[in-house]
Amino acid sequence: MKRLFRSTYYSKIQVSFILLILLPIVTVTIISYTVNRNASMDNIALSNKSILQLMEQDIEETVSDLAYASLIFVENDLLKPYYKHYAELDGISNFQDYEIYSGIESLLNLVSFKASPNHIHLFIANEKGLIISTPGFFARGKSIDELEDHWKQIQAKDNLANSSHFQWLGAVSSESYPEKFFYGTRVIRDTGTGRVLAVLNIGISENYFKELFDPIKTGKFALFNSDGELFAGSPDVSLSAPGDKGTIIRSSASIPIVDWDLVFETPKADVVGQLTRTFYISGIIIAVSMVLFLLLSMLLARKLHKPIHKLQRIAVQFGGGNRSMRFQVSGEDEINDLGRTLNDMLDQIEELIANMAREQDEKRRMELQTLANQIRPHFLLNTLNAMKISLIMGGDQVHGEKINSLMSLLRNYLKMDEPSFLHEEVEVLRHYVSLMEMRSDMRIRFEASFSEEAGMCRIPKLLLQPIVENAIVHGFLERDDHSAIVLRAEIQQGDLVIAVADNGMGMDEAAIAEMNAKLQAEGAAEHRDPDHIGVRNILQRMKLVYGEAAALRLERNEEGGLTVCLHIPVMERSLPAGGEHDV
Repeated sequence: MKRLFRSTYYSKIQVSFILLILLPIVTVTIISYTVNRNASMDNIALSNKSILQLMEQDIEETVSDLAYASLIFVENDLLKPYYKHYAELDGISNFQDYEIYSGIESLLNLVSFKASPNHIHLFIANEKGLIISTPGFFARGKSIDELEDHWKQIQAKDNLANSSHFQWLGAVSSESYPEKFFYGTRVIRDTGTGRVLAVLNIGISENYFKELFDPIKTGKFALFNSDGELFAGSPDVSLSAPGDKGTIIRSSASIPIVDWDLVFETPKADVVGQLTRTFYISGIIIAVSMVLFLLLSMLLARKLHKPIHKLQRIAVQFGGGNRSMRFQVSGEDEINDLGRTLNDMLDQIEELIANMAREQDEKRRMELQTLANQIRPHFLLNTLNAMKISLIMGGDQVHGEKINSLMSLLRNYLKMDEPSFLHEEVEVLRHYVSLMEMRSDMRIRFEASFSEEAGMCRIPKLLLQPIVENAIVHGFLERDDHSAIVLRAEIQQGDLVIAVADNGMGMDEAAIAEMNAKLQAEGAAEHRDPDHIGVRNILQRMKLVYGEAAALRLERNEEGGLTVCLHIPVMERSLPAGGEHDV
């Protein structure tokens, strides 16, 4: 939210339109869709439960009727003589056999279920394999061979020792006759001897359940037997609940008479499909409306934002250096009043900048002149030159060279307001070290290494001399011999980097860190520190000439001495062929 209030005025207008108009519409649409979807799924769940109860009742009544019908054959004592004669038959060889066969067949037709003659049939079989069936079974194009195949499978499952119960044996089918039938059986016995006279078989075709389930188009039924095997219905439905319950509306019921399980599943996509499609269509319409609304709002917002953006662009370009930018006043509204005020403010700022530039130029010239005027020994040059000539003529070449080195230093002092090449400054340092050797009565090795590109960079005169002086005066204070000063210079990423290292007594890490912190602090170049006037004088001259990009840092080197690193922006240099100078 904080980021929103920090954004542009144009963005705030756009976001306001979205939050106040579009967001409520989208929110209400999503809430409405969610509520309607949940209500639809709840209604379907209740409806599925009712349908499942009807199916369960229908199947349970059918199974109960079949069990009751089987009692007619078992409990009727008038039929026992027929069964005793039938038990001995393996075919029809005389008229009596035919009468027995026809009588039992008539009884089967009498008890046959007229409501589903194509899917429920009865047949009786004896131990000799003679089968008597309802005619409806053969009317569907089936043969006695299929019944015989069914009887063989029933015999393998039937418990003939049980003579008082109606047994549901499960599904029966074969490769030759793939249609499955679910059979229930009753054993008919001689009440006197207990002999098995016949076995009554009642079969329910899987098509009975298919026709029962097919009218329901909003889901899938599945019927499982007591072993958990699918007997009828969709193979996509499982007895156990699926892992992904969020996509299925599931109802189940148990038929205790036969220990069957009936499952009804409806995919939620089927329930809310039309609602979802309507939601998506509405979403597309809303999206198109949003796009049109956003385009219109962008046009209106742009028209409102254009003068404000113009004011912003003028301020940015003025800050970038284009000080001629001004707002074109074209009316009397609040924006134009603000534009006139901005023009007046920019005029005042431009005047202040011009005044500050003049003051800074004057201040820089005065400070450079003040620094350069610290030493102006003009009167010494002629005297020193005469002394040099006299010494050389007298055969004292050593002191003549020393006088020559001193004159070189003085000439550079007289022209401190002029820049010089780095290689010239190195030559001046060589003269200075030579003089300091004589003054301090010690041997000082001076080495310098730099590329030709670095040697042709211009730097202020005598910029490096205070560093060498500090090394000799302070660094070599307790050193007897092997004193050395090494200068390295190279171009790195557009900067001239000069490192002046000595092997003197150096400084401890804490003092170096404190000094670097002071040098990097704001206003360090103008701060007066009597203990480090030489270093601050160098930093001040660098800042005056090169600006804030110039930097100076102290480091402790491997020799135990001090290394002074200068970073100077390359402003002017000639670029001869590459190479390095060693002095």
